[in-house]
Amino acid sequence: MLNALPGFPQSSALAGYLSTLAALGMTLFYVLSGFIIHYNYREVIQQGGPAGYWQFFVARFARLYPLYLAFLAVELLADGSLSRLSQGDTATLEKLLIVAPYYLTLSQSWFYQIVGGNHLIYQFGQVGAIAWSISTEWFFYFAYPLICISLLWLRGPWPKVAAIAVLALVAFGAMALAIENATVIEAYALRYHGPAAVTTPQSQASLYQWILYYSPYSRITEFILGVLTCGVFLDLRSKPVGRREQLLGLIGMLLAITSIAVIHLMMFDPHSSFPRLAQFRLCFGYALPVALFILCAARYRNAITRALEWPPIVAAGEASYSLYLLHVLVIGWFFRLDLLTWSPEFPLGAWVLVGSFWRQPSAYRSSAIACWRCRRAVG
Repeated sequence: MLNALPGFPQSSALAGYLSTLAALGMTLFYVLSGFIIHYNYREVIQQGGPAGYWQFFVARFARLYPLYLAFLAVELLADGSLSRLSQGDTATLEKLLIVAPYYLTLSQSWFYQIVGGNHLIYQFGQVGAIAWSISTEWFFYFAYPLICISLLWLRGPWPKVAAIAVLALVAFGAMALAIENATVIEAYALRYHGPAAVTTPQSQASLYQWILYYSPYSRITEFILGVLTCGVFLDLRSKPVGRREQLLGLIGMLLAITSIAVIHLMMFDPHSSFPRLAQFRLCFGYALPVALFILCAARYRNAITRALEWPPIVAAGEASYSLYLLHVLVIGWFFRLDLLTWSPEFPLGAWVLVGSFWRQPSAYRSSAIACWRCRRAVG
């Protein structure tokens, strides 16, 4: 994904390394999102009826939309789209008329469409290129009430564990089916969407990439896994944790970390004996050990969880949304100015980079105030 961003060097070793981490990061994002959403909103959905649904949607809309819209407007100014519109550029106007409804409704990742030789999600520069994940998350919010109500049928932790096993079989099976039929998907993409929709020479805009990586219809398995993991945690929460279970919790966290590292190496090792395994990085490949780590981190106290409670890490978590939207702009700017290669200006550039991330939580606080006012306005 990072290689598709304007200004990002296509052959950069750093770009390739960050791209491999992006696959893990997206899975972590969606599993953790399912866990947090269920932890915070399950009672509102299960007990609040239609009023609870409305409260949930207003809260999530106010959390996502104001900052997203602000950054989208900044991107339109930065890439010259508004300037070209003011000069009567009909091509820019036609493009905006096609893509604006998707971006304004946060539904750009829900549909596959090629516009101007590129995928719908890559129409608005750097912010647009990462906003697909916000669009996918927005889809989950519409599905969450049904998921949440369905969990009422699973009483106790073990039925939820069984549901996780079934979900994993379905997710891995669907992924394997898509991977096995990649040539069929490619042929369909070429026939109905043109050369821009195939994986060669560039896969970012391909139909195959959208099905497995960008679309909410595949990614929702990770979100549901997070919801089920939270359900297991809530069922166990009232039970005291003994010394033996505490030790098992630490072992579980270490096992999860080790599993993630091994899976990552197997996926991205160029000499791997499992070439098809690399395709599972696109969705659900890391999901089970990630879920195990989150469950253990939520239930148990140990050196790892205490490290995660370090105030700077907590502050970064609270500001994670603004950090996510801002980081690509900052990193892309540094690559365009070639400030990430050594030069006499490198120390100064490094300090500016660190300082920009240090100040990014202020963007979150400003957005949080706007969200709070929005929520108050709608009741």
